[in-house]
Amino acid sequence: MALRGSGNDRQRPAFLGKTDSEGNYLIGKVPAGQYQAAPVAPTFVIPEMTSSGGYEGKLLILREGESVDGIDFTLVKAGVITGKVLDADGKAVVEERVNLIALDATNQTMRPQMLDFRTDDRGVYRIFAIPAGRYKVSVGQDSRLGALGSRRPRRPYKLTFHPDAAESSQAAIVEVLEGGETSGIDITVGRILDGFAASGRIVDGETGQPLANIRLGVIPRTENRDSGYLPVRSLSSSRGDFRIEGLPPGAYSIAIAQYEDSSPFADSYSR
Repeated sequence: MALRGSGNDRQRPAFLGKTDSEGNYLIGKVPAGQYQAAPVAPTFVIPEMTSSGGYEGKLLILREGESVDGIDFTLVKAGVITGKVLDADGKAVVEERVNLIALDATNQTMRPQMLDFRTDDRGVYRIFAIPAGRYKVSVGQDSRLGALGSRRPRRPYKLTFHPDAAESSQAAIVEVLEGGETSGIDITVGRILDGFAASGRIVDGETGQPLANIRLGVIPRTENRDSGYLPVRSLSSSRGDFRIEGLPPGAYSIAIAQYEDSSPFADSYSR
């Protein structure tokens, strides 16, 4: 079990506790504050969790010296998706991020899972700890957006859905059962995208120190106006460095989500 700070107390360290043989747990010496309580069990999920991962736990507001009982959870077994990513020549695509998109009961797209599962040296991936449901699986990046590279320069592959579809509407739907493993969800990726790269460094404006693990987003600009915030699921490095690759010619803003209680701000550039 874990208690994580919430709201204005989000920066607090997490408080952890283990269940006994009967599933009971106790987390003691917790300071007053606002918290989210949730179990930490990679092979299980909470039934209330949606296929898009939309569950943060139960909200607790603790006063000084207060004890709270009955914060119970019922867990069910999580599902797994596995497969392999190959290029057009049948070679393994190594260290490639695999994207997971959940679908609702009418097969409409829900928000993407914020996960970081990648292929190994054989091109094999394994996405675990996901609720039962319907999903679409893809690799690569939308050519209209480009890609935020991992901590090293690399040219992104064109967005490709399982098994080899270029559009989400053509993607195969992957069914995941409670406690089941859906295997053979292979993807043959399209061509590597050409484009421009942009890189920079994020530092604290007051101290000049680099800011690590800061999320960035790309905002395409049309007629000098932003067309909507598009988050890129990557973080700045320990030195504050970032690199965005595969950007087609055009004008963009780079948005940085600074802190929990502040709004993203953006700098602009064009090519």
